[in-house]
Amino acid sequence: MPIVDYPFTETRDGSLLPMLWIRIVNPESRKGVIVQAIVDTGAEKIMFPADTAEQLGHNLRAVNSSPMETLVGEGEMFAHTTRVDVLAPHRDNIFWPDEKNILHTIEDTEIDFVVKGCQFLMGAENFLNEFILEVNYPKRKFSIVRVRSAS
Repeated sequence: MPIVDYPFTETRDGSLLPMLWIRIVNPESRKGVIVQAIVDTGAEKIMFPADTAEQLGHNLRAVNSSPMETLVGEGEMFAHTTRVDVLAPHRDNIFWPDEKNILHTIEDTEIDFVVKGCQFLMGAENFLNEFILEVNYPKRKFSIVRVRSAS
């Protein structure tokens, strides 16, 4: 399902960002959390803060880490199998997600949980590289439509 005319989110400092409501789920424990994630064309992949892995029931350090550079310096990341549901904003209040209206699901895949200096980022690998992103700053909206593969 396309993500059409999704409203920008105004941050505490007054910035407007393309952000999606997402539900992050550990497929083994079935634990999930709902957060807003930035649609980030500069991020190589989907990345979440490390403490989220523990909220989901993942043992963060049970897997090997990989080094990485973040905005605040060097960090490390740990990949864990996770499902991500992109949720529609609630029809009556765009500041809350509609938990029953799933616009897109990223099935169980390796997602990086980053120690130190990471926000919830929806980057290229496993997400944006499958879509066309259209940003309409004057109307404070964005749309994401899946690229149809040539058969």
